[in-house]
Amino acid sequence: MGNWEKLPMAVGAIDGTSTEIYRPLVEPQELYYSGHRHFHCVHTQVVIDNLGKICYIDAGFVGHQNDAQQFAMMRSIGRNAELDFPEGIVLLADKIYPNRYPLMTPYTRQQIQRKPDNLKRRCRKINNLIKEYRVTVEHSIGELKNYRVMLLYAGVTTWEKYVITGNLRNVDCLSERYQPFRLWSNVSGECLYVKSPCEGEGQVVLNNGSLIEDRTCRCDYTKGYMYIKQPKQNCSCNPSEEDCSCYITKCPHGSILSQGIL
Repeated sequence: MGNWEKLPMAVGAIDGTSTEIYRPLVEPQELYYSGHRHFHCVHTQVVIDNLGKICYIDAGFVGHQNDAQQFAMMRSIGRNAELDFPEGIVLLADKIYPNRYPLMTPYTRQQIQRKPDNLKRRCRKINNLIKEYRVTVEHSIGELKNYRVMLLYAGVTTWEKYVITGNLRNVDCLSERYQPFRLWSNVSGECLYVKSPCEGEGQVVLNNGSLIEDRTCRCDYTKGYMYIKQPKQNCSCNPSEEDCSCYITKCPHGSILSQGIL
């Protein structure tokens, strides 16, 4: 069972930590702003055992969510749940978490006041034990943050994002995203830019882009479409830098559009 003799049913603890990020440019800023922290951030929930070893990490919660809201969005923990957890044992948590299996949280002041005098002292003693044992998860989170700070100096190059797979490593962007500049790992775990779909009226994909470049589009001249505003290149248009809108035109009798005159 547990390694905490005075709370033998407690086999670990859960807590959240925040990572400050730059103010979002695309996503709604208010989602990432923490009124408690007073900065934009993403949150991570960390579960450790009573030896201080990290057992589970769930990351990516937006800044305006508190620990209880984040816990509700995590994979379920319990008997025969997504994260199987035996009955009869608990994880220690702060008072903001829900006080129900598999969590054990401190007694609130109101709960203690309603207890008989002979139980108030016991409740306060349990609260002190929870506070003492939960220091373990705070130390583990501190070590995790130190490890991530080291990663900041390594950075993530163009065309890559970072992922957590036991160890942190860089992988290529997904096919629908691109990353044109060096990205620090405290900014995002995903390549920042989504490739343009080239799905406007009369538009077709000319080039699918790359890991560091957006797609290029063109107007479908085979169906009579031309650019509303002539792009820098006659035969291609970069939607992340210029207007690639198309309109349909009607050629004089006996004439057809060709790619070279768009």
